[in-house]
Amino acid sequence: MRQGGWARSPAPPGAVAKLTPVEGQLELFDADFTLAPGIDALHLPGHTPGTTVYVLSSGGRRALLLGDVVHSVVQFGERDWQVVWDIDPAPACAVRNRIADDLLVAAHFPGMRFGRVLTDGGERRFAAV
Repeated sequence: MRQGGWARSPAPPGAVAKLTPVEGQLELFDADFTLAPGIDALHLPGHTPGTTVYVLSSGGRRALLLGDVVHSVVQFGERDWQVVWDIDPAPACAVRNRIADDLLVAAHFPGMRFGRVLTDGGERRFAAV
């Protein structure tokens, strides 16, 4: 369900300063929704308020664009590894573990490469494709 009104969302002063000039162009949301056919927004807070993962899908295949949900490929190998930027660490770890089975790409991965989390002998690791 989408919600309107920038003032309803508690945000750090830096975010308010950056987003206030474009306030009329923003539409806040607090649940998953479809932007367009094949492009879905998943509302996955935990790392930071309002964290969103975008899912691109076509022909039965999908890829997740992670943004800041993951800062290092190490976070997939170590199931409960947290970073200091996780506002709510337990849900942030749960989100990372929930998405680990999909094709992934994150802004913080080396070269922004797509990849998968592989399990070798019980250990998990990210492998670029």
